[in-house]
Amino acid sequence: MELNYQDILKMNNEERKDTITKFLVDLLGKKEEDQISEFKKMIGHMVKEYSDEEYVEFCELFLEIIYSMDEKNIKSIMEARLEAQFETEDLFQRKIDSTNLLAAIKKIPIEDHIIEILKKYKIMP
Repeated sequence: MELNYQDILKMNNEERKDTITKFLVDLLGKKEEDQISEFKKMIGHMVKEYSDEEYVEFCELFLEIIYSMDEKNIKSIMEARLEAQFETEDLFQRKIDSTNLLAAIKKIPIEDHIIEILKKYKIMP
């Protein structure tokens, strides 16, 4: 499933949640390299098309959705998401993504749980 990032901005919160959930469920059925590729595309689009505030809001919703999944899926998605960030060649895009994703993690009440899982699976030091 391909996301239209401009359309997502125009959606209400419930529509956004449904769209992002479908995207993530679709990703879980793909190979890891395909997941990473999709996340790299996502990072590129969001850096170019979103303000920092919109970027953080998207990441917050993304994190809330994956938090509702089982630990195995959280691990899979976050591994691919962070690997995509690491593989992003444009250092400016990588910095923007890192800054906004971290800001989103800090804003949500599930911050400790997400970080716990990332550390448990050695995705994050």
